[in-house]
Parts: sequence; structure tokens; C-alpha cells
Amino acid sequence: METSRVYTGPLDQSDPLMSLMQAPSDLSRLPWDGYGIATAKREGYATIHAIARLYRSKWEPPVKLLRRSLLARLILTFFLLGIISSTLVGMFVFLSARTVIRDNMFERLEATADSKEQLLDRWIQDQYRDVIFLASLPTIVEQAPTVFESEDQSSEAYQDVYANLSEYLLLVFYQRPYLQEIFLIPPDEGVVALSTQKPNEGSPVEDQPYYTLGMNDPTIQTVYPDPQTGAPTLTIAAPVQNAEGSVGVLAAHLNLTQMDSIVFERAGLGETGETYLVDTFNTIVSGRRFGTDEFPQDVTSFGIEQALAGESGSALYQNHRGERVLGVYRWLEDSQLILMAEISQRETFQPARRMLVTSLFIGLTSAAVVAAGVFLIGQQIAEPIRALARAAEAIQERRFEPDMVQGISRREDEIGTLAAGFSRMANDLNSQMQILEQRVRERTRRLERRSAQLASCLLYTS
Repeated sequence: METSRVYTGPLDQSDPLMSLMQAPSDLSRLPWDGYGIATAKREGYATIHAIARLYRSKWEPPVKLLRRSLLARLILTFFLLGIISSTLVGMFVFLSARTVIRDNMFERLEATADSKEQLLDRWIQDQYRDVIFLASLPTIVEQAPTVFESEDQSSEAYQDVYANLSEYLLLVFYQRPYLQEIFLIPPDEGVVALSTQKPNEGSPVEDQPYYTLGMNDPTIQTVYPDPQTGAPTLTIAAPVQNAEGSVGVLAAHLNLTQMDSIVFERAGLGETGETYLVDTFNTIVSGRRFGTDEFPQDVTSFGIEQALAGESGSALYQNHRGERVLGVYRWLEDSQLILMAEISQRETFQPARRMLVTSLFIGLTSAAVVAAGVFLIGQQIAEPIRALARAAEAIQERRFEPDMVQGISRREDEIGTLAAGFSRMANDLNSQMQILEQRVRERTRRLERRSAQLASCLLYTS
């Protein structure tokens, strides 16, 4: 009697063939390797099942989507590269523009400081020459000794000379708006004998350099605080001389509001640019705005401290108000003043910031356009792969048709090669499955005949 190795279990849901159809990823548990087909195709089924799971179109959380979707990773990669590259380009443009703008602004501040310094020196020299001229006027030279030397100030002769000289000084004073006060000082007493500001007559000035030095030579006493008001004051003095020599001193306090119009003009320095003078007492020199909140006393900054040390230069620093500025500082040796030219960093670098924002906007827009392009192109690549995934699922569900990948297999690129190989594998697998099913049916029939024979033998024996 013929003997053979057969599978004796019933052909139901627990049948190995049904297990093969329903769970191809778990073929290692099949109990019937003797058929050979399951073992031979186990790796192919596992690969098909993995592809089907990878490209199954279901919603997933973003992180899982990135892990499972090649297209999503591709789009994100190109988008991030676009953002990074645009950011780097934007920063490079910003830093380059900032450097160029800074250098150009320093040049403008230097030019402004040069112009202000020249105008200021010219203005002071003009007043210096004018005071020397006033001290040499015949009326002053002739009548000043009478006022200085008269012992009886109540005499009619003294009063006539005093009134005449006072009127003459006032006439001269009103013709010169750049002067704040003109006054005469006798050679020995050191007090103001006659002034265009009557309340100041009799004020002691013996300790002032413009008096002690002005007795012999014209002199400029650089900006100093007024002994009475503390306001910045600039005084020019010249000796009043006749044939016998020096008979007194003519001095004039300059009207610093005239100097304000020179120094504080903001020509070419934008909205926040400014120039100002600081004296050696750390006080901003101004005729109109002395002591105000805008121009306080005892000011300091990096530029001021450098200039007080005799240095001239430019830098980025915080000014006396605590604002970040670009500044040029000059030590004016002749006038013993500090000339400052500053402009806000915020205003200066605003064009660079606009360029940065524009570059970033263009970069982000470009990255979005590239990502959209990658999405459209990626769809053309991903769709054939999805079709292969659907074909893999069809094989799993035993509804695969060659037409599912026929269009893809005609492609001439790598995807077409993959589809052609997949189609051949699917056809081979389908053929092997049909052979397997045929063998199962044949062995089932043989088993049934054998069972019938055994049953007949048992009946005959009994």
C-alpha cells in the first residue's frame, strides 16, 4: 500500500494555507515546511507586507508621518534647507550692510565735525578781532582813562564822560548781537568800572584770567562757568592803550546763543543726529539751553572721557542720555572744548534691518515655493510607489491583477525597473500559490480515498 507524508488537519481557518493568505508576515509559525513553497517565498511575503504597511494612506501624528512618509521628509528637508540658507544669506547681507552703513556714517560725522570745528574757530576769531578793534576805538581810548582815574565820581565832568562813554558802548553793543556784554576794567582796581549791563558794575574780576592777561595782550578765556550764575561763559579781552601804554582792559562776554546756531544745526544728520560742545567741567555749552533737562550738567560718556584725555576719534557707545549712538569726538586744543557729533544707532542701522527683513521674507517665500515644487514633483515619484504598495496589499488580500502595475512597469527609470521586478515576483508568487493549492486539493482527495479504504477495512473486519 502506498505511503506518503500528508497533512491531516481540516481545511478551515486554521489551515496553513489560510494562515499564509491572512498573515503573510508571520510565516515562521507554519507547521508544514515539507511543502517547500511557504519556506521559499517567506521573505518575499514579508517584504511585500512591509511595503504595504509603510505606504498605507492613513492619518498619523506628524512625527510618525515623517518617519513613515518619504515625501514628507523630502518636503521638510528642502523647506528647512531653504530657511537655513535664506537666514544665512540674510545675516550676511545684514552684517555687510551694517558695516558699510557704519563706515559711511562715521565719514559723515567726521565731515560734520570738521565743518563745525572750522565754523566755530572762524566765529571765535571774528569776535577776537572785533574786540581788539573795539579796544582801539578813539572814543574809548580817550575817555576810558577819565572814568578809571577820576577820584570824584560825583563831579559834573566825570558824569558827562561816564554818560557819554556808556551811551557809546551801548551803541556799539546793540550793533553786535554776538556779544552778551561789553565792560571796561581799570588797570589797578580789578572791578568793572563801566558795563552795558549796569547791575554788573562794581563786580570784582581781579581773579579772572581775561583781566590779568588782558592788561598786556589780547586774550581768549575759554568757556568757564560764570561766577554768579554758573552758566557757560566765553570772554575775550584786549588792553586799552594810548601813547603812554595800557590804561585798562576792554572785555566782552560772547553771546553763546550765536554759537548754538552753529553747533546745534543738524544738517545731514537725520532725525536723531546732533552736535554739541562740552567744556572741561563736563557741562554742555549752550547759550539758550544751559541747565535744562536736555542739556544737564556733569555729563559723561565714553566719547567725552576720551576727548578729555586729549584723544580724538570715533566709536559706538552710549551717550550721556544712555542711548546707543555712533559718535565722533574731538578735543579742540585752542578753545579747550570737546566737540561731539552723534547719531542714534537705531536710526543709522534701520536700512540694514529692513534689508534683513526683506531678505528673510524673500528666503521664506522661496523656501515655500521650493517646498511646493518638491511636493508636486514628489507626487510624481510617490504615486507609483503608492501603487506598488496597493498592489502589495492586493497580493495580501489575494486580489492582485497584473494591470495594477502594468502602467508603472513601462517607465524607463528606476521605478519602472522596480515595478517590472515586482510584477514578475507577483506573477511567480501567484503561480506558486496556484501550484500549492492544486497540491493541497490532490492530497486532500488522496486522504479522503485513504480514509474510505480504512473505513471499509474496519467494517469488513468487524
